[in-house]
Amino acid sequence: MNTLNDTTNPTVDHGQAECRCPDDRCAGYHHEVGETCWCTRVLDREVNELVESLTIINGGETDLGTRIEYDDSPEERIHQKAILDDDAKTVTIHWDSAIQILDFTVPAIKEPTPSQQDYMVRFIARAAVFGNLPNNRTVFFSADLTGELEEVNEKIEHPEWCVNDGDCFAMHTSALIEHSAKTEHLKTDTIKAESRLEVIVQHADYKEDLDATIMPWIEIKEGTEFEPVTLHSEPTDLRALGHFLIEQADRIETMINEMEVSA
Repeated sequence: MNTLNDTTNPTVDHGQAECRCPDDRCAGYHHEVGETCWCTRVLDREVNELVESLTIINGGETDLGTRIEYDDSPEERIHQKAILDDDAKTVTIHWDSAIQILDFTVPAIKEPTPSQQDYMVRFIARAAVFGNLPNNRTVFFSADLTGELEEVNEKIEHPEWCVNDGDCFAMHTSALIEHSAKTEHLKTDTIKAESRLEVIVQHADYKEDLDATIMPWIEIKEGTEFEPVTLHSEPTDLRALGHFLIEQADRIETMINEMEVSA
């Protein structure tokens, strides 16, 4: 079988006997002597011959992972992969093991049926004959994971204070959940400040996460006499700071009043 259907000796009579193309224009017109013949009738016949000659090897269940083909495309789960050996004699087929998304297990892909195996063998044989087979001689078969990710998203429990209900999960198998509280604002003639809380958890039910990443934010964004300040402190420290600020405000106000009286 002539897998690429070309000749390395341009002096040979390059007609039907050499390239097997049924088109009598083949020698010198249909394609140049020594070049690949891309007649689909020839290639389809070679695909059929390759399919008939291949032996299927059961590679079993394995972790095939997921992929995102383009930046804006959804994540896909690789269901199966087929590998054509270097001698084009065997096709080894693997199928994906169970995957974990947060607390939820998506079952393993079932072993391909005979008809599914036939489809994969023909697909990889066609890629080999038509010159589209990747260098690693492997073809992947995948499907959109959006449905499974949406099911997980619907099962997420949000704290009452969370304002991102429905948008806390980034719809990706490796993503964690980010709960966010409403941002509170303070604005005076001389100061602008914001307060917010973000919590990152890895369980659908936030109450089960004993190792959550808790990030309180207090930002003083503008001031007449100081640079912007950001505080990432626990409530106890913030409360102590608040008491200190109140005490100092009272103390400073008393001193200012005394200066005004003296004036």
